[in-house]
Amino acid sequence: MKKLLFTIPLFLIFFNCQKTVDTRVNKIISTLKNKYAKDSRVAIFNITASSSFNSIVIKGEVESSVAKSELFDSLKSQSVSFIDSVVVLETKFGKNNWGIVHLSVANMRSQPEQSAELGSQTLLGTIIKIWKTDGGWSFIQTPDKYLGWMENESFTKVSTTGAKKWASSEKIIVTVLFDLVYSSDSEQSEPISDVVAGDVLQIIEQNNKMSKVKFPDGRIGYLKNSSFLNQNSWLARTSSSNRIISNAKLMMGVPYLWGGTSIKGVDCSGFTKTIYLLNGIQLNRDANQQAEQGEDISFDSDFSKFQPGDLLFFGRKKTNNKPERISHVGIYMGDKKIIHSSGFVHVNSFDPASSIYNEGLLKRFVRGKRILTTNPPSITNLFQ
Repeated sequence: MKKLLFTIPLFLIFFNCQKTVDTRVNKIISTLKNKYAKDSRVAIFNITASSSFNSIVIKGEVESSVAKSELFDSLKSQSVSFIDSVVVLETKFGKNNWGIVHLSVANMRSQPEQSAELGSQTLLGTIIKIWKTDGGWSFIQTPDKYLGWMENESFTKVSTTGAKKWASSEKIIVTVLFDLVYSSDSEQSEPISDVVAGDVLQIIEQNNKMSKVKFPDGRIGYLKNSSFLNQNSWLARTSSSNRIISNAKLMMGVPYLWGGTSIKGVDCSGFTKTIYLLNGIQLNRDANQQAEQGEDISFDSDFSKFQPGDLLFFGRKKTNNKPERISHVGIYMGDKKIIHSSGFVHVNSFDPASSIYNEGLLKRFVRGKRILTTNPPSITNLFQ
């Protein structure tokens, strides 16, 4: 009995020590995750800690060696003994892991399987970063930093040199909602692919009616001149509220698709992102991310301070007990009207006298942002 009583306190002491170590470790991990990947949709810092009898196993993955070094230095400063089981993706999979989307629209999913949730879409000609692979899938990152799984058949893998070569080549941008690329310079020939608004291709030879274009995977085809602008013409344009609204109206009736970011289907933020992309401005992917961009607009009940092209955000306003929650976004058209994707792309009004008045949406209004400013904060203007 005395031996048993002596053993129990020792076990409790050991257990309490382990618990103290775990608390310190988890606090360090949480602090650094908040620093390097506060938003897991756009950054990678997936670290866990598990206890063994005399040490802690630190396991997971980070983007760079900088994050790993700070993690381990922080643990050592607390005299924590640990086993290193952390993968630095940039080191393991190399800095030359790039891809260029070669489909008109490529899907990004939450897991490496077709049945997984559609998180976003990426357009033809987009350069992507490949972080890791799993069978026929790759975990990739788009220029707006969004992360997701994409089928390997959706893109062409290239080196850093190959990505730079594509970026510097002479290209065209598809400006019509939809068209076909043909195998010869005749619309009677067999098509080799579809293209949608915002797709990018290399231009090989520009002719009178159809031009010779090249896909990232090397396919050669012909596209009507009326369906695209060359890079110089595209860059010579200026963004304007009129063009924003005109482009938005062209998508009237396009069905709502969760994760959709193309003419083939859009969710609310996919719609706003697509419209602004067609005007040379790259917005973040999700509504609450877009709400952090642009210039704040003070609210007035008659919307007199808002201008066409402004983004309107909806959800739940911040209270003493609950934080703000953004769950929907649309584009202000002027005259108290909004165009947005909810069920499908359509127009609603905040005027009670209008036949398209949407009282429920108005009650959920949180705030507005102006993107078309002289110096838009947190905005990448593709014209510059």
